[in-house]
Amino acid sequence: HQEPVLSLQYGVTEGYTPLRDAIKARLKRVENVGTDNDELIVVSGGQQGIEHTCKVLCNEGDTVICEEPTFIGALNAFRSNGAITKGIPLRDDGIDTEILESLLAADRAGENRIKMLYLIPTFHNPAGTTMSLEKRRAVYEICREKGLLIVEDNPYGELRFAGEDIPTIKSFDDAGIVVYCGSFSKILSAGMRVGFLSAPEAVFQKIVVAKQVEDVHTNQFFQMLCADFIAKYGLDEHIASVSELYRSKCELMLGELDKNMPKCVKYTCPEGGLFVWLTLPD
Repeated sequence: HQEPVLSLQYGVTEGYTPLRDAIKARLKRVENVGTDNDELIVVSGGQQGIEHTCKVLCNEGDTVICEEPTFIGALNAFRSNGAITKGIPLRDDGIDTEILESLLAADRAGENRIKMLYLIPTFHNPAGTTMSLEKRRAVYEICREKGLLIVEDNPYGELRFAGEDIPTIKSFDDAGIVVYCGSFSKILSAGMRVGFLSAPEAVFQKIVVAKQVEDVHTNQFFQMLCADFIAKYGLDEHIASVSELYRSKCELMLGELDKNMPKCVKYTCPEGGLFVWLTLPD
């Protein structure tokens, strides 16, 4: 590397500047994410981004609404911070918005102290489902009206191998209520532990402080490798090639399920990502 000394030194908490700039530019181009009110921080994998957001927003006894089922790492992060998790059943096109509205209506007095809604809208972990655009807009409008912050976790969104791209919730966030969590774990290397958050400025500033007391900054050497990969080696082309790998794995899995599972077993047919969810008879 051309900057060997820098790669082994302390870095700034917000992240290695060339990488931050590259992620911001790429997010704008690929996902239309990032406004003048948003800032970006590089975190130690998407997991740290989820945990820090909860740490900043939730006191002990506060409630986080999530999909049911959802990512176990997120549930553990919420519970470790003393938050109470409340699940909303996941349908084929996303969470049940009627239940979301009734939960928020019942919390008019703030007794349940609902602080945020955690969602994995695209290629859900573990369900393999994708939230429809109509449902994304409906959920966003409900949360905007109630002033509820959404954490949109999107580590798999670029691994699409079928169907049409659906805009992220963050892409139409003009009210500054969405924290967008992304990662290089599924598109470049899980072991590098490089993720990122695009968050409204006020939330971003608090997350910077939370990160300073936890690990000071994300691994500088791997941040520099990520920045170099984006600048020199074609991340878009790399993602296209790994998506083809996941397509073949998914086709094999679904083909074997079609051949071997009885009709009473239902399963999702994902358009991307890593997950298939089986529903067995009671």
